[in-house]
Amino acid sequence: MPDITVASDVLTSAYSSQSKIPGPVMVTRLIGYLFYVTNGGAPFNFVYIKTEDGGATWSATTQVNVGALENGQAHGVWWDRVTPGDIGTRIHLAYTSSASVRYRNLNTVGDVLSTERIVISSGSAQAQEVRVGKARNGDLWVSWISNDANIGNDWRRSTNGGDSWVDPGPNAMETQGDSALLLPASNTGDDADMWILFFKGPGSTGPNRLKEWDASASNLTTTSFGGTYISAQWVASLRHSDGHLFLATMLVTPRTLEFWEINGGASIVQRTSITPVSSPNNCGMTIDQATGRIYVAYNTGNPGTNSYRFTDDGGVSWSGITQFSTDSDNFRAVYASLSVRAGDSGLWLPIWFNDTPDDFETNVGSSIALGSAGVPAAVTGHQQKLLLL
Repeated sequence: MPDITVASDVLTSAYSSQSKIPGPVMVTRLIGYLFYVTNGGAPFNFVYIKTEDGGATWSATTQVNVGALENGQAHGVWWDRVTPGDIGTRIHLAYTSSASVRYRNLNTVGDVLSTERIVISSGSAQAQEVRVGKARNGDLWVSWISNDANIGNDWRRSTNGGDSWVDPGPNAMETQGDSALLLPASNTGDDADMWILFFKGPGSTGPNRLKEWDASASNLTTTSFGGTYISAQWVASLRHSDGHLFLATMLVTPRTLEFWEINGGASIVQRTSITPVSSPNNCGMTIDQATGRIYVAYNTGNPGTNSYRFTDDGGVSWSGITQFSTDSDNFRAVYASLSVRAGDSGLWLPIWFNDTPDDFETNVGSSIALGSAGVPAAVTGHQQKLLLL
């Protein structure tokens, strides 16, 4: 099947790298959501679209932001079930709007958006990056890295489902130009602990860092690892069976998509690289928790294709390379659902940003059904709904 357009009204400047992650969140093999900023001109809007047939067709947009987006258009997305042990139904959203960092969630049961809440307000909120994550105990976290001195680089925690936000004390964020990911910590003995992965930004040098937030002691421990990486060309997710964190990240020289297995700062192990090929560009990951298989998609070259490999042994060895896209073009970033919880169904459906027509694209014909037993991904629409009854 040919590649298809998922969304054509995409703000070009927002998705030329991985610094903004729009999803997708595939909550079943049929139903999924994509969150992004539209290119309709200022004021821009943060919206979502929905598929109910495995990515073959997508709905009209629904606006998430209430006030105008700030010019940085930064946003973050987190699905409840990426957090180990979580069986929630909400997608958590953070973004810069109306001179503040704001939070809402989308309940996938009924597609109900929660009341918009202010995480921090300062008179302006220009941020290059906003992240949202959820700890094992249910605490929500939002972080931002900003070119605006009014809000700086900081993070906040909510212990009441996002209704209010507090300063946790020590600031885990670093300097403008760096990039961070918020992830629930594992194997620490405290479900309120968090991991923060840090990556050097443009013009920066040095290794990446894992910061471990000890909730009971309210302190941070930092462990550096690796070489020098290309800013915002990475992805990370957690294997639920043992809580280990897997990271794919792009080494500058030689240009290689490295793969790491992390179980806290005392156990950071480099596994076999995914792409010892020329000019890999950006990556998306999905972990099928039912089998432990990890899929990693990446773009190659300019123009290039979208391809992927998978591993069944945590990155010790990799499958051959499979091309996901049928076309070759100026693919600049690729995204995928981070995780399919054991007992759920899901879909391996990478979505990439094409910088030539400025749109999001995918190839439904290349998708793979994941998770619990069900019908093939190639069976779509009304046929699939009938088979699932």
